[in-house]
Amino acid sequence: MAHYSLPRRNGNRSDIRSRPGLCAKYLDRTRGKRLAGRRVQPTLGLRFFAILLLSLASAAGLVMLLGVGSVVSAYTMDLPPVTDLASQFTFKTTQILDRHGKLLYEVNDKDGGRRLPVPLAEIAPQLTDATIATEDKNFYSNAGVDFAGIARAAVQNLVAGQLTQGASTITQQLARNKLIESDQRTVQSYVRKIQEAVLAYRISQIYSKDQIMEMYLNSVYYGHLSYGVEAAAQTYFGKHAKDLNLPEASLLAGLPQAPSGYDPIVHLSVAKERQAHVLDRMVNQGYITQQESEDALKAPLDLRSNVNDPFLAPHFVMYVRQLLEQKYGPDVVYKTGLKVTTTLDLDKYNLAMKAIQSHMDSLRTQDANNAGLVSIDPKTGEIIVMVGSRDYYDSSIAGEVNMATSPRQPGSTIKPIEYVVAMSKGWGPETVINDEPASFPNTAPYLPPYTPHNFDNKFDGPMTVRYALANSKNIPAIKTLMYDTIPDFLDVAGRLGIHFEHPEVYGLSLALGAGSVSLLNMVGAYTALDNGGVYRPPVAILKVEDWQGNILEEYQPSQGEQVVGAAQAYTITSILSDNWARTPLQGADSPLKLTRPAAAKTGSTDDYKDSWTIGYTPDLVTGVWVGNTDDKPMKEVLGSLGAGRIWNTFMEDVHAGTPMHDFSPPPGIREYRICKQTGQPAAPGCQEVLTEVYPQTYTPAAAAIIPGLGDIADNKTAATRARQGGVLGQTVSQDGIPLQPIGDNKNSH
Repeated sequence: MAHYSLPRRNGNRSDIRSRPGLCAKYLDRTRGKRLAGRRVQPTLGLRFFAILLLSLASAAGLVMLLGVGSVVSAYTMDLPPVTDLASQFTFKTTQILDRHGKLLYEVNDKDGGRRLPVPLAEIAPQLTDATIATEDKNFYSNAGVDFAGIARAAVQNLVAGQLTQGASTITQQLARNKLIESDQRTVQSYVRKIQEAVLAYRISQIYSKDQIMEMYLNSVYYGHLSYGVEAAAQTYFGKHAKDLNLPEASLLAGLPQAPSGYDPIVHLSVAKERQAHVLDRMVNQGYITQQESEDALKAPLDLRSNVNDPFLAPHFVMYVRQLLEQKYGPDVVYKTGLKVTTTLDLDKYNLAMKAIQSHMDSLRTQDANNAGLVSIDPKTGEIIVMVGSRDYYDSSIAGEVNMATSPRQPGSTIKPIEYVVAMSKGWGPETVINDEPASFPNTAPYLPPYTPHNFDNKFDGPMTVRYALANSKNIPAIKTLMYDTIPDFLDVAGRLGIHFEHPEVYGLSLALGAGSVSLLNMVGAYTALDNGGVYRPPVAILKVEDWQGNILEEYQPSQGEQVVGAAQAYTITSILSDNWARTPLQGADSPLKLTRPAAAKTGSTDDYKDSWTIGYTPDLVTGVWVGNTDDKPMKEVLGSLGAGRIWNTFMEDVHAGTPMHDFSPPPGIREYRICKQTGQPAAPGCQEVLTEVYPQTYTPAAAAIIPGLGDIADNKTAATRARQGGVLGQTVSQDGIPLQPIGDNKNSH
């Protein structure tokens, strides 16, 4: 067998090229080895290289992981816990409502705005859907962080060379808004993003998705100081979040990204573009159809033109807010979201404002520019109306000052309190008292005697208490206070809510209203006269609830305090409702006369600085003050012609359409009827029958004997003069024969 040897590589290669079969045989023979060699040698190198790279990568990854972990730990070690996230809602809005649930005012955090938390079930589903579609389409499936979104944002940030995209989920936004320090929330940094992501993940591990959504929708800012969807719904549309339709919901859902830029009140066209974007997202994600989107975009939006907080009955709500702050403290009132139902009836309040405005033009001609009105339910003490001035916003009259609670001299409206004290000591309406010039000893020994006079500078001699009170005689009133004694009068007045500052300074001038007292307290005192002598302090709040509906307090009318006897209170009511008795002073058709039974008393002060009228029906006690906040005198504005006209208008309007009631005499009252024309017991054919009332313990026609002042004229003369002066009803006939009672507990007519 021939032996073939291969030439050297550096030898002559012509044989191989000239003998191709030899090359082929060689190649065929060595192909396996060559291929095997190629597989073995390179694989060992790649494997080594791969192992090396993997080891290096693992080491680097471990280092990076440890480094990132250290960084994350460093940035998140001081983050607040998420277990009490619900308590991180720093403020909620307190609402003050009228007795029928109408919003009067919202007490907002001075450093915040409006927040009215509601459960998720009370939020329109369209709003929830629109929010998810716009802010976080994978909300119900992610773990609080959208990693795909973060990757996309990272690429965009690298391209942009700065942090421009955040990819924040709803959970991250909640974490930022409620758990990140306020000064860091708007800072664009990776540190803050890391903190948000960690907090969001922790939140998603503790709270359900519905809980997270509820917290988010109750905290996100929608503009115009509105935090949360309920506040936003009321601000922009004047409705609750549960009542929002698709057009409204889609508009609101677009606001949180830029509340000022998308403000529909200021930038409606921009807001509509944003709304279109929200609707497109809802279509793309299957929440609505394209047709529903187009219809919603075309639908008109009934936006409120005035998005400022409602401020109705301003003096009253400021009074209520002060009461709340005194009881609960400012932090609770401003931040915890109380729901306060008050006693005020907004419809009746509007009637009061209308009555005031209807008379202010004529009063201005007499230099009177302000008025206040208070109306109270005598059976409960609830303040139904409080008007502090004719215009809260008019600085020219110091309109922000609440004249319903500001002390003023009450004038003669204080006199019924003096007389009811005297009646508690044995007087009656036919007790005779002498109206005469007199100088009274001053309570301070170093001061000269007190020498008052009547309004008309006349003295009418002996007269009955009925005539003296009905015609507002000053000398008899001072004598009555002397009979009461100042300490006893102050005691009863105080128990009726009337407290004078330094009463010793005024002495007997208290009888004419020298001591200052508020309209609110005066009306409160009159409720006892209307309510059988039982006094209940004026009440402004019916119920207080926290934001979750738990009742913190609820008013239940108490039995009140029996300050004066029911018979004595009714006797005063009989006098103040006696139109004939007051005719000599007021005229037969004065503003004090209503189309239903009513008792009333006027008052005015020296130099015409104050005009008062306080009066009542069995259903309502109302007081009116007219004057100037700065104490500037008016031009001869008397009680009946100033405050009386407003009182009459309001009382007629507020009682319109309601049943008519008469004052019912209590047990212990006796009635006497006489004929006006003859002064004799009423008999058939009498044209007009008059009725007098007395407590059973009263001695008919007794004269007022006041220590230190001596006796007065005999009773017969006094009774005759009383009839001539216009007093209606007495217990003796013209011949001095005592009349017989017709029975107990009869209604007067």
